[in-house]
Amino acid sequence: MYMSSRRRWTRRGALILLLTMLLGLSAWGAESWLHVFEGTLRQETTYAYTVHLEPENRRFDVTLPLLPDVRQPWYRVSILDQWIEADVPWSNQWEETDPWGWPNVWSIQSWNTSAESLDVTRHVRAISEALYGPIRLNDPFPLEPHGLPVEAYDQSIPKQEIQAGDRTIVSLAEGLVEGARTQLEAVVRILGYIRDEVRYACGKDLCDPVLRVDAVATLEKGVGNCVFHANLALALLRAVGIPSAEAATEVEAQVTPSVAVAWALTVHIDDWEAHTLSLSLDGVPDDWYAAFSQDQIAFNPDDAPDNSLDILLTVIPSANAQENTSFDVAVLTGGIEAGRVTFHLDVDS
Repeated sequence: MYMSSRRRWTRRGALILLLTMLLGLSAWGAESWLHVFEGTLRQETTYAYTVHLEPENRRFDVTLPLLPDVRQPWYRVSILDQWIEADVPWSNQWEETDPWGWPNVWSIQSWNTSAESLDVTRHVRAISEALYGPIRLNDPFPLEPHGLPVEAYDQSIPKQEIQAGDRTIVSLAEGLVEGARTQLEAVVRILGYIRDEVRYACGKDLCDPVLRVDAVATLEKGVGNCVFHANLALALLRAVGIPSAEAATEVEAQVTPSVAVAWALTVHIDDWEAHTLSLSLDGVPDDWYAAFSQDQIAFNPDDAPDNSLDILLTVIPSANAQENTSFDVAVLTGGIEAGRVTFHLDVDS
């Protein structure tokens, strides 16, 4: 997975990279039937990544990597379009390819200006396709509440941003799962609806007029990033009695020597107080390049209405990389670790 994003959306956890985790918690029913979840998830996505500059000299350049297509056995990304714009016109622009023969392409913008500051934005439209399954399950639907463990209670109730009791949410969820005989079929119908009806996007327009990542707002707007999608999925699932929760996850990806790849990491703060955060990389091989767009963050909740910020992580494996590697991204506040995610990278030789 790769993504480049401008900033600040998501919720819950003081961790990075959120996924929806669905819990099949009921006992197998004697009369249940088999449902198979298998196929291709296809999404068109828009991204915007902005660099803010306050140049000390009149003459300066900005270099941005152009994102390549990705082809992996179970995942691929096709770049439909990408372009770069700036609020101050550049004097010159050109592209350069990797001199060592790797498929990196760089766009260089050059300025000769007296402007005190400027923003440069790379826009990308891409189609992502992921193969999933086969997952085979025959747990019956609807669930029997008395058969659920105690810990499932907190994953079944409405919350501030997961309005599982909202009339519109309940009506939609009940209509989507009508006639479903297994939990998996109900889950597939709900996630399929979100995939088809809520456009995936990362961009500052998600903050207009104000940033709301809750399920009702996502349904009304019909657009959002991972957390918007997750909150709506959680609300719809809980509305029909399926316990569901967010979970941090490990990241697995395939990389190519000398080819850059980037991830947008979302950092969430549990409280509403100002913090100074720091990010660290543990275990990156010495001959690999890995860096954050910023490794020190002065977090102000007034500037991040949902208590979160996005940081770009760029990794370039060394030209001689042959062995698979793993490394950790850690988030610290006040010197205390607040979250950690492990990256497992498979080197394509």
